[in-house]
Amino acid sequence: MTNIAFKYQPVNDAGQATGWRSKKGVFDGDQLKLDGSTIQATAVTHTVLVENVLVLMVLNADSQPTKVALLIHSGNAQQLKTRLDHVRSAAFVAASEKESQSQGQGGLFRKEICPNCSATLNLSQFDPTPQLFCDYCDTVSTVPKQLETPSNESEYRLCEHCGMYSRPRKFTEFYFYFLFVFYGWWTKHSMRCPACMRGAAWKMLGINFLFVLGIIPSIYQLVRAYASDKVSGPFSGLHAANLNATRRKYSAATKTYQAILERVPVAAGIHYNLGLALVQNAEWERAAAAFELSLDDCSNYRYAAGGLMHCYETLGRTEELADMQQQWGAPS
Repeated sequence: MTNIAFKYQPVNDAGQATGWRSKKGVFDGDQLKLDGSTIQATAVTHTVLVENVLVLMVLNADSQPTKVALLIHSGNAQQLKTRLDHVRSAAFVAASEKESQSQGQGGLFRKEICPNCSATLNLSQFDPTPQLFCDYCDTVSTVPKQLETPSNESEYRLCEHCGMYSRPRKFTEFYFYFLFVFYGWWTKHSMRCPACMRGAAWKMLGINFLFVLGIIPSIYQLVRAYASDKVSGPFSGLHAANLNATRRKYSAATKTYQAILERVPVAAGIHYNLGLALVQNAEWERAAAAFELSLDDCSNYRYAAGGLMHCYETLGRTEELADMQQQWGAPS
């Protein structure tokens, strides 16, 4: 396993890089070495990558979580996160499997490898289903793939803005301002589905029209928003359905979701979107049924589990809610 070398700056709680020069770091497959300090991969409990800022939750010597944030300047930040997740997930699952065997329950232990990021997943508490969800890369995978499975299934996940299952793309907001002697610009990156990109792109164009220089990047993002909305293959119509759902055109949205599900019978993400649309329309019984079907396709899909627990609570189905909370914990 080759080392991953990178340059970074520490990031403070305000989200600002500290220090005036970059530092050297390396991950050797076991330890993350950061300018004199060392972090064991197995001490990392959570990783989040936002643009090029890698945030780690690390257990210290007292088993207390500590946040470490790094702005990666050179090297592949995504590759570093994926490698960390691969190593720590394998160690966590191996420890759980050993404990299960010591308790005489080794035959009930079930693990899978995420086909997208190669993280090891402990699925022992979940029923076997055609799909699995990976908390490390946030994707749903059909294992083994079926004839109806989209070839680019790994590109689908929840949109950061609307929270719907879609094919998000990197979206750059850019605003230029000029006020007499003061001028400058502001940018922000996010992963948005085409439906969310549209509104943001039109807003960006409208504001940048005042100062001219921001018009070209605004038009570029607007073209991307509409061009990336073309989804062919089994999930054709998905983004149009999501757009209808956000515009409260629930009948049109649910009709398209149902049409997709006729083409792709195993699709936890589509059932999840259908459940969200029904929740927004206060159709709680139908929403619960949609989330149940999502979990039938992917038993460890925590987003569907959260939606279903919310439905059970609203409907007063206390026994079913208690059963789910025992398996999943309180909804977040």
